[in-house]
Amino acid sequence: MNPPRSPYLASLLHPLNLAMLALSIVAGLCSAWWLFPAGLVIWIIMFVLAAQDPELRLAQLMEARAPLAQRFQPYFNRIENSQAAIYRSLAGASPRNQSVLGPLQPKVEALVEQVYQLCLRMTESENQRVVEQANADTQKDLVKINELVSGTNDPVAKREYEQSRQALEKRLADLQGVATQLDRFEAKLTNVKQTMERVQTEIIRLQTLDPKTMAQPMAALLQTLQKEAEDLRTFEQTSS
Repeated sequence: MNPPRSPYLASLLHPLNLAMLALSIVAGLCSAWWLFPAGLVIWIIMFVLAAQDPELRLAQLMEARAPLAQRFQPYFNRIENSQAAIYRSLAGASPRNQSVLGPLQPKVEALVEQVYQLCLRMTESENQRVVEQANADTQKDLVKINELVSGTNDPVAKREYEQSRQALEKRLADLQGVATQLDRFEAKLTNVKQTMERVQTEIIRLQTLDPKTMAQPMAALLQTLQKEAEDLRTFEQTSS
């Protein structure tokens, strides 16, 4: 995974900011000298605002994130898309509504990062499961061992076959346990995806309300996000 690029570097290299800086220099050289400091002040304001833009920071973070297992990536893409849409809705809200809706942004950001870190961990398990499933047919091996156990009267051979059968049964149980855990995590991802999409829709609805009437639905939204985070922590603790 490439380290995320600094938002200040991203802001510095933003085409609009580069164009403003170049225009300030050209204006100062070719027109009037005082245009350069005036343009430089405008460029600094643009630079700082861009560096603090949540959408820009999110875009840089999304670009730096390592790919996940094919099984989980579509879910996380939808979750990220909802996060970006939520940021756009918050940025487009009126100043009065922004002050009420503001607490949603850090909650959403924390939840998505929590999901991503858990996705990384589950990606290792999923990749290992796929490789083991492709390279071994444990169920067929177990049937073969059972036939060998039944077909021999030699006690030493029977004991060796029994040990092999026990090892295969344990491996089969372990694989089934991993598969069940991954299925449960996929279900968790589905829940988070639906929650994020619901939050995205609810924010749009809340912006049509008066700020005084937004307190109760806002508290419900924050509670929903908190519950998802707690459910993920519980899953992580029980699956470790």
